[in-house]
Amino acid sequence: VHAQEKTQNIEIRYGNVFKNDEREIPTDIIGHDKNGYYLLYSGGRFGQKKNKSIRKFSPDLVPAGEEIDLIPENQEGESQTLGIAQFDDKIIHVWSLTTESSKQFYYQLVNLDNFSLEESALITEIKDEESYIHQAYNSFIISPDRSRIFLLYSMPVKKGLKAKLHLKVFDTGFREINTEEYGIPVPDDQFSIQDLFFSEEGEPMILAKKFDSPRTLKEDRKKGYQYMLYRLKEGQFQQIASIPIGDKHLRILEHVFLSDGSLVLTGFYSVKNMYAISGVYFSRIDLKTGKTTTKEHSFDETFYTKLIDNDKKKARISKRLKKGKLEAPFYLMRNSFRMPGDHILLMAEQIHTFTQNFVTRFFHENLALVKLDSKGNLAWSNQIAKKNIKTNVGIYSSYYPVKRNDDLFLLYNGNTANLGHRTGHVANSFAQNGRAFIATEVKNDGTYKRQVLATREEMEGITIRPSLANWINENTLLLFGQDIDNLKNQRFLKIIFKP
Repeated sequence: VHAQEKTQNIEIRYGNVFKNDEREIPTDIIGHDKNGYYLLYSGGRFGQKKNKSIRKFSPDLVPAGEEIDLIPENQEGESQTLGIAQFDDKIIHVWSLTTESSKQFYYQLVNLDNFSLEESALITEIKDEESYIHQAYNSFIISPDRSRIFLLYSMPVKKGLKAKLHLKVFDTGFREINTEEYGIPVPDDQFSIQDLFFSEEGEPMILAKKFDSPRTLKEDRKKGYQYMLYRLKEGQFQQIASIPIGDKHLRILEHVFLSDGSLVLTGFYSVKNMYAISGVYFSRIDLKTGKTTTKEHSFDETFYTKLIDNDKKKARISKRLKKGKLEAPFYLMRNSFRMPGDHILLMAEQIHTFTQNFVTRFFHENLALVKLDSKGNLAWSNQIAKKNIKTNVGIYSSYYPVKRNDDLFLLYNGNTANLGHRTGHVANSFAQNGRAFIATEVKNDGTYKRQVLATREEMEGITIRPSLANWINENTLLLFGQDIDNLKNQRFLKIIFKP
């Protein structure tokens, strides 16, 4: 491992390049201890194969030569990892196996003291001969204090019937504490769970979409739904609030708790195209009374023209905006953060794909940022240019956000030609020249500055996968990368943020 101080606030440490024997890639950086680091690996170029294993790396970030097989490649049925996490000297892996008529949930316990598979057992099985079992909902979530593990799953039922939601609670040794059953208050084919999270008191909460009819795709397009907020308590869905969407598309809502305990649900909306954005939505909910305060802000001409340097294009945008025909296409809500002073920062990214002649191009482009105060008033909005366009694979695209005090750092594969960019042409991150791993620091007032963390030469041909990251401590982020043209060549990168 060798270190390099890149800026006044950031230090980079490079792990040595190592080579895999097989074409396998990690899908999760699980954790670490004094003996090294632990990653979940899957077979195939994109990690798409069934076989999964935990691989150990030394404290020097090179393979330790130890591996534990979790799911074999010849496993019948469709297997899926629901969650994997480290608790002190153990790793818990929860996964499901789905066939045409049943779904089984399993857990595996790995002992890190001797790096061995300690337990592997069935948790439960659900069967159904008349419904499509793949529609069953399941979720794995850890309580905020990391003392409990929750497995939530449902069972599909016949059309028009109300399903039941099953909640199993375990301690960190995966010993069952209790099991609860909740009757979903809406027919199963008109109900879609969007988010499962915990209140500040540690109670499970559910945000769901309630559709006007079982034709959910049609209702999505015609705005025929509302959001429902529930608390799971005493075997019941206790409704806290309903959030109507009116005449707008509201594809995704993120939750943020404020310092007084109130809950904010916020996201980007559109009016015409459900795959675009034209404003921001804010709903503040008093969890004790259910009282809801909402605000909406439509984007102005400054937002839409932020990255444009052509006067004719600006004029066309202005004309379309005045006619009510303008929206920013392909933006998808990605993150929300509670900032100092109970301000809320929202982020969206332009994401879409294009397929022609059996070749798919993945687009992860510009970022939209909006800051609201605790009452939902607009503080500022901005756009930051980024261009990740890659054929056949999207795992090297997008970004990883890091909140540090008042500021936000956005880590992604970029291009040195874009360091000073504000308007006009944007160079592709994967162009032949100028490739680099970039940090864009967004200040409290919405201004931003890009800086190079590692050039392609310094990375020795390795490209970072921004979504594959884990915190080693409160100041050190561990990232992972591969050689796009030869996946067997891999390495780690540590980013150390100075306090």
